[in-house]
Amino acid sequence: MKKSLKESIKDYLNELKPQVKNNWLTVGSIYVVMTIVFSVLFLIDALIFKFGLSSLVSMVMLLMYGSSNYWSVLLGMSAVIISLVLLIILEVFAFYIVVALQFGLQDVDQGAQLKVSFQDTWRRIKQMNKNQLLRLYAYNSLFIFLWLLPVMILQSLFGSNQIVVHCLQAAGFLILVRKSLDYSQAIFLYREYQPHFLGQSQRYALKASQRFMKGNKGNLLGQLVLAVIPLALWGAIWGAVTYFGFYIWEPIMIYGGPVIGVLGVCFYLPLFQLVLVKFYAQHKNQKLLETAFRKTFKPVAQLTGEAYKKR
Repeated sequence: MKKSLKESIKDYLNELKPQVKNNWLTVGSIYVVMTIVFSVLFLIDALIFKFGLSSLVSMVMLLMYGSSNYWSVLLGMSAVIISLVLLIILEVFAFYIVVALQFGLQDVDQGAQLKVSFQDTWRRIKQMNKNQLLRLYAYNSLFIFLWLLPVMILQSLFGSNQIVVHCLQAAGFLILVRKSLDYSQAIFLYREYQPHFLGQSQRYALKASQRFMKGNKGNLLGQLVLAVIPLALWGAIWGAVTYFGFYIWEPIMIYGGPVIGVLGVCFYLPLFQLVLVKFYAQHKNQKLLETAFRKTFKPVAQLTGEAYKKR
């Protein structure tokens, strides 16, 4: 007998409940620590960038009047470059932490371990193939950027027409959602076939994810929308608290609202990651994996150059 939508949702939540209960505190605490540390580092990075940019502008103006020298300009440029490099490093390291937590929750779902721990997460970060994951992160970011690039160009051309701009913004959002769903399983497929990626391009994981998600995007989108509803309500509540705090000028509400809101998000993120883990586990089968990776990896003879030697 076919279950109703309400029963299906209830069964799905009951399936998630034990794993969320065992891991929300540890994983959420890691996200809290990560948020605090990275917020401080991003603030420092922003200050370096501001110093470099303001120095560069000032020195260029003074240089036009002969009151400065090229070394001063070089100092400002160096500060800007350092801040941009630091920003990239922080983003990549944050990605490593998220991947380590994602793999830990996947092992919990598969029964390989009972719960995620700080020690286990740090061990995964040290042992993961950072070069391969960095390339996967770069390809994913690049492909999404290229998909959004035409929309950004059109926005710059028709920026004076607000109706067109709003339509393009909506189109950009839809493209972002679609491609994010297409590439959402890349990290799991990479892990599944990690030994095969030695010497191979990481874009194959993205290509495999697109094939894996063919006909399944609506299912995952529905699960994520269901998961985001409580988060949206939480954000609305504490956003309202912050708003009224400014209205009546109550410092506790002004500062407490955002802090509690962010803490709630940190402790809710494990649920989102478990939704992705469950989705992959439910849809993974040998036939689908073979279809996803069909004719992707290059033969070893091509990688070593043996296939191109003259006989």
